[in-house]
Amino acid sequence: MTKNIGMLSIYCLATMFCQLPIAAYSSPNPDNSDLHRVTVSAYTNSSRCTDATPGRTASSMRIRPEHYRKVVALSHDLARNYEFGDRFYLVVNGKSHLVEFQDLMPKKHKNKIDFLLPSRRDCMRFGVTQGVLIPAVD
Repeated sequence: MTKNIGMLSIYCLATMFCQLPIAAYSSPNPDNSDLHRVTVSAYTNSSRCTDATPGRTASSMRIRPEHYRKVVALSHDLARNYEFGDRFYLVVNGKSHLVEFQDLMPKKHKNKIDFLLPSRRDCMRFGVTQGVLIPAVD
């Protein structure tokens, strides 16, 4: 029961945090150092969305259908604080997703994540939005 209350608290905090204007989080807050307000886009495992190995992530994981909506690619500035396999709660578009860091974005991106989806159509529908990334405590 304690774990459920903790997850509910994280979700409520992140939901409230998402409602803040971007300017409200322009400087890091030491009390919320584990919360990352990020730009969220989507990608799929096709050559139009990835590098020369669309079926594999940067961690060498082979992408399978069960990984869709459960894997994220982090920008290098975010990734330097984490390891492949670390899990997060991604709060975006009013929903919370438990995701795992298994891929990297190109170096040009900053404070951004890519959410793995099954098709280009799903990626286009998802678009680009703001979200909150919260490290999951196991």
